[in-house]
Amino acid sequence: MRVFSGAVWSVMPSREVSHPDHFDRNAAILWARDLLNRDDWWIIAFATSRQPSGSISAALLSRDGKLHLAEDPLVDCVDFCQRLSVLGAGRQFVCWDAEVAERCLTAIAAAAGELNLAIGPFLSVQEQHARFVGEKGNASGASANLPAGLPAGADAQVFTRAILDVVFQMAGSSQVIDAAATTAPGWSAAFYKPKSTPADKLKNLFGLK
Repeated sequence: MRVFSGAVWSVMPSREVSHPDHFDRNAAILWARDLLNRDDWWIIAFATSRQPSGSISAALLSRDGKLHLAEDPLVDCVDFCQRLSVLGAGRQFVCWDAEVAERCLTAIAAAAGELNLAIGPFLSVQEQHARFVGEKGNASGASANLPAGLPAGADAQVFTRAILDVVFQMAGSSQVIDAAATTAPGWSAAFYKPKSTPADKLKNLFGLK
C-alpha cells in the first residue's frame, strides 16, 4: 500500500526471513525508505523493441507513479535530450542498472550532438535489491536480471513502473528479524532499538522507572 502523507510506505507484518546478511538487507530497506521520503529524483528506463527496427523507448517516472517523459519509439533525440536536461536539473536518476542506463543515454546524446549533456548522478536499484535478497556479488542471481514480473519485450514505461514497485517492496519490508531463527552470528534486533540516554542509564543503575 502506497501512502504519500507522512510515511510513504506501509510496512508489511514482520516475519522470519532467511538471509545471509541481515545488515545488508536492512541497509537496502533503509535506502529505499530514504529514497521515497525525497522527491529529488526520477526513475529513468530505456528499452529496445523486439521489432525488426530495433527502436528504442525511453521513459521518466516520478515517485507518485506519474509519467513526465515517454517516447516510444524515441525518434527525435535532440528534443528528448533538451527536455531531459530541463527535467533533470538538480535531480538524481534512479534506474535498474546505472551503467546500462548511462550507456544508453550517452548513445542518445551522441546521436543528438549533445556531447555535454550534464545530468545525474545515476543510482542502481539492482545493486540495492541484490543486498535485499542476499545476492550481493552474485552475478548470476535473480537481481542480475530484470525486475521480477517484467514482461518480455516490455517498453520503457512498463520498465519504470517495475523499478518503482521494487523500491516500494523493499521500503515496505519489515526490519524485524528473529535472531534465534537465523544463522547470522552476533545480530540482534536490539541494534535497531533507540539508544539509551545517559538519564536512562542512571535510572537503570538505581532501579528507577
